[in-house]
Amino acid sequence: MLLIPKLGFLLIGFLARFFNLRLRFFSKQMNLEGVDFSLVHSKHDSSVWIPLKSRFIFKLNPEKPWDQWLKSIGLSQEFQTGDKEFDDRIYMASDSLSLNKHLAADEDLKKLIIDLNKLGFKQIIVDGKYFRIKFSKEHSFDNTYLSKVVMIFKQIEEIENKWRGNFHDPFAWKYLFTESLLWSFAAYGIATFIEFSSSEEAKYLDLTPLVKQGLIYGSLATLILIIIVVYSFRGSSRGHRIIIESIILLLIGLPVSCLGLLSDLNMHLDYHSTKTIELLIEDKSTHLTRTRSGSRTHYRLELEQKTNYRFYQLPRSLEVSSDLYHQAANGQFLIVEVAPGRFNFPWYKRMRVSPVSSVSKSK
Repeated sequence: MLLIPKLGFLLIGFLARFFNLRLRFFSKQMNLEGVDFSLVHSKHDSSVWIPLKSRFIFKLNPEKPWDQWLKSIGLSQEFQTGDKEFDDRIYMASDSLSLNKHLAADEDLKKLIIDLNKLGFKQIIVDGKYFRIKFSKEHSFDNTYLSKVVMIFKQIEEIENKWRGNFHDPFAWKYLFTESLLWSFAAYGIATFIEFSSSEEAKYLDLTPLVKQGLIYGSLATLILIIIVVYSFRGSSRGHRIIIESIILLLIGLPVSCLGLLSDLNMHLDYHSTKTIELLIEDKSTHLTRTRSGSRTHYRLELEQKTNYRFYQLPRSLEVSSDLYHQAANGQFLIVEVAPGRFNFPWYKRMRVSPVSSVSKSK
């Protein structure tokens, strides 16, 4: 039922990726050769951040065997500068031919990047707002290392300042939009998982049909979107990266997202009348389950349904919220409103405890 918070998760996931919002765990302000920059330490790596308002969006990283293999099968295509040492060491993730030619023609820049590669770095990123160089968290750097970083920044800044004409990158916005959309799916899936796993009370009379249907729709949507992403990004220098990231995010996030969306629509678009069912509380019990973060208490009521209803036969044991559990006592009655669901997945709309029996009414 937490539709608004889950849509908030989806929107935050999209905006965080689209506008490149990142958490910085530790930042140290420094200045070298007249350039102000931040040393930023996150959970998995460290990086140098220098503000750079740029029209460019590209990445440079040490070329790995899987980059070479993906190029060999045609899944990605990289611009070659003609400098064998640079081309063998550095993978250029950029689809702007004019920018690639400018980078390739700058011999000083290529030499600086090769020198830094020998000292060790994970990635050079220019995202339109910042110039960043990522390196291992355990990497030890000194002024020699930082000096080369600053020199590379100045070379790229000079290219930006001298740039004439319109900058054209056919994949940049499509890449950014697709990646943001996939992260929003993942965020919605995470919110759905949290909702289902942390809920204190049962939501559905029978959850199995809903799960099966949601996973079927999710698997079909995942397959279709993977095909679309592969077709759209194959041949790009950044294509193989977003293809692999997309496959991982879609396989993990989309089936759960579809399950959550089906559940939300089934409840929020259910305008049918409810059936009120009365059950005798015969007993109640609690039990603990262990989780990684600690333990969780489950509250159950043992029930007897004295009246048979045509469509709804409730289980004899039902998990309820802690508040409802503490209100209940043996011999009292649990009044349950059951809604048929927009897609015919009956769900518990409301539960309350009554000390005396009442006449069941349809609402």
